[in-house]
Amino acid sequence: MVIEQTGAYGLRWGQVLEDLGAKVYIADGKDFKNFKLYQAVKKKDDYTDAYYLRLFFFERPKRVWRFNEELAHLRALIRQHMRNEKDITKHANRLSQYLAVIFPTKNYCDEDVNFLGL
Repeated sequence: MVIEQTGAYGLRWGQVLEDLGAKVYIADGKDFKNFKLYQAVKKKDDYTDAYYLRLFFFERPKRVWRFNEELAHLRALIRQHMRNEKDITKHANRLSQYLAVIFPTKNYCDEDVNFLGL
């Protein structure tokens, strides 16, 4: 069975299907989307997705991997860490901009000044 990677939602289905004895494979969401765009698929429904998932599985086997619960959790943790890092950077930049407006005589945008300790 091939399912599209859809975050925690796909992880739960992968676990359920594995528990039922199915061999579950995960198709990378971004690669699958690009594959459908390349195929000029305009229709979006479950039947079309199922058909193209099967086609994707046979035409791009290196972009599909066997479901592994531990690896799926690890991938989710890595994605969450990346989002957290992005948020920290965004908020640090915003704080730096606010401080520059409040205290215009100080240089909070200088790379040598690391007032947040990050």
